[in-house]
Amino acid sequence: MTLIIATSAPTKKRAPIKKKIFDWAELNAFLLNPPQAFDSDVGRHVAGMAARTFRTERWAQIGERLIAVAARDYISLVWAHNPPGTAIANCMWTTRVEVRPAAGGRTSYSMDTGCNGWFAAKHLPADRKDFGARSRYRHKIFMHGQSGVYQRGTGPLYHDVGPDVANVTLDQFCASLRDGTGPAVALYAAGATADWAGLAAALCQKIASAVAPFKDCIIRYEEFAPNGRPASLRLSRGEKHADLNPDYCVRIRVKLPATWSEGRCVEVPDFSAFICGPLGLMEKERAVYYGAELLHPQGRHIVGAAYENSNGSCSTGLTQLLYTGPSEVVEAARQWAANHIHIPC
Repeated sequence: MTLIIATSAPTKKRAPIKKKIFDWAELNAFLLNPPQAFDSDVGRHVAGMAARTFRTERWAQIGERLIAVAARDYISLVWAHNPPGTAIANCMWTTRVEVRPAAGGRTSYSMDTGCNGWFAAKHLPADRKDFGARSRYRHKIFMHGQSGVYQRGTGPLYHDVGPDVANVTLDQFCASLRDGTGPAVALYAAGATADWAGLAAALCQKIASAVAPFKDCIIRYEEFAPNGRPASLRLSRGEKHADLNPDYCVRIRVKLPATWSEGRCVEVPDFSAFICGPLGLMEKERAVYYGAELLHPQGRHIVGAAYENSNGSCSTGLTQLLYTGPSEVVEAARQWAANHIHIPC
């Protein structure tokens, strides 16, 4: 007699999902040089969706269903999802994820718990079980890290730096000043000369060189003129204060990551070096003035003076409101960067 033992039919094990978490540097590079299109039905359909949705923005397809979009202050990741068993034509964008740079070359992710679970499983630095919630009571999840190793929290991050593709570089800005094109058009229209523009370009280069050894410094360049954005300087040196409105101005913002104090995120002011044109204060007016101020890091072209205290912990270190040469301002920028080196815990 033969004994036959029933066994369950063999089941096919699902291959583990390989997760790829994109660091800020990778996303920034993809937006500058978008990769080749994905040659698949899904890839082509998602690329077409992105071309229609983000037609006024810079974007890059970095996965068959994944799009990176350049915003002013961050990079957003958006995933194209169609419900199981439905056609590709039913694809819809899921909740966006915000990605920002953090200190030490790290990356900070801000994610809504309503994000798609497949998106989380493949590309987000948190567990899939934390996402896909159908409840209307959602919340944000913050993670920071690099190279696939992430932990909870935002870390010391830059709130308003934004990707390179959404900002002008040093070479581009100096070329604009030299050629009178792009951002410099308004400066020349307001009365700036080629000599003045050359001094402005030189200041940009000197500040960039002075803070280059301090890797957490990120620089942004701004121009101001009456027929563009009116120039406004709110200067404070000890007990001396002045509100000035020069004819035109170039500002170089040295941005540093936020810090943590008693469990809360504290913004570090921008060190803003500037060169400006006539101030209209006297009959024999100088064509060039230099100086620096501390500004709240609220985004490009936003002027919000930060309070300078007497103990020097939040001060430009300068003793005068205005200078006739750049050397003191350049040295103050270097010293500011040196005094705010971020040391990881």
